[in-house]
Amino acid sequence: MKKIIYSLAASTFVLMGAAQADVVIKDATLTVNGVLKETTPSGCVVTLSKTSLNLTGNTSDGSIPDQGQDAKTFEPLKLVVKPQNSLTSGDTCMPQLMDGKIAFKVTGIGDEVEGTVLANTLAGDSAAAGVGVGIYATDGSPIPLNSNVSLLDPKSNSGTAWIGLGLVKLKGKTITEGSIQSSLTVEVAHL
Repeated sequence: MKKIIYSLAASTFVLMGAAQADVVIKDATLTVNGVLKETTPSGCVVTLSKTSLNLTGNTSDGSIPDQGQDAKTFEPLKLVVKPQNSLTSGDTCMPQLMDGKIAFKVTGIGDEVEGTVLANTLAGDSAAAGVGVGIYATDGSPIPLNSNVSLLDPKSNSGTAWIGLGLVKLKGKTITEGSIQSSLTVEVAHL
């Protein structure tokens, strides 16, 4: 009988020990330390004279040139590049600007015909077809998409250039009236 009681007591202690091992919970604490520093940025910043343009055209009056042809009319846009922080001694923009080693690069989603003008990214029944947005120099000559635009005055303390934007008929396409939407990105190009 003593063996039965001893065996029963021993198995109870083993089960209690196993049960207690499963329910032990220990919290952990993590301490995070750090330092936030303000850094003085250097480099170049591009600004545009306008953040949006409203282009209109008439398919019957001949004001929309064919892709690759000079524009008769366009909306002007001023591009300015200047140092991000001209107060720092580590400014890298001004020396490059003074040496004429900076230009603008105009990029965006290209048309499906030649990829030289901005595509109309608007879809649906209200979207115009056969038309894109051309980028032009001040004399109306086309500037191909994804190309560099030279600065007109690299010896000044800020570089400026002017471009024009206007509607263009895509080669081999028929224009249908509707709405147009495009997006142009202007980047600093290091020559």
